[in-house]
Amino acid sequence: MMTTTTEVSKVWVGCIGCYNEGNLVGKWMTADQVEDTHDKGQNLVRTVCTKPLHEEWRIHDYDGPIASCYREEHPDIDELIEMMNLLDHEPELYTVALMAHRDRSNDAPTASAIEELAQEVVHIGYRCDLKDYFMEWAYDVGDITSGHPMESYIDWEWYAQGQMHHYSEYEYNGSLYIVRD
Repeated sequence: MMTTTTEVSKVWVGCIGCYNEGNLVGKWMTADQVEDTHDKGQNLVRTVCTKPLHEEWRIHDYDGPIASCYREEHPDIDELIEMMNLLDHEPELYTVALMAHRDRSNDAPTASAIEELAQEVVHIGYRCDLKDYFMEWAYDVGDITSGHPMESYIDWEWYAQGQMHHYSEYEYNGSLYIVRD
């Protein structure tokens, strides 16, 4: 029997007032919990602190897939929720897209930018190599046909290296991905 666990993105929301008083008061929250609090118009600090004069919150820590892309103490809540939901829905695809975004841009990642980039992510496979992928691709697009007299002379390693001039390579959880540049 094989069991799989899905890691969920969480943020640790803390009360700044309590922190300034020398107490670390806060709790881990999922995207749904942050969204519920935000949709009700409540300040996030009310979920962790009951002191009426404490109104400021900050995110002290990130856990799960979201930890790879956020470090801000006061992110835009709507953007944070959207990114957490994306990464929780398909962590492999969107984490690879996030890695590609970091390579291409110094801008802070947005959920819409990551979604757009995710459309360009190609999953090569688990423990697969690029030579096999591009060889299959060459046959699929008609660059070479089975039985062609030159077929046995093709250096598929060289062909794959040539194709990679147009792609960036990423590895995540043992799987290989490419993204067109």
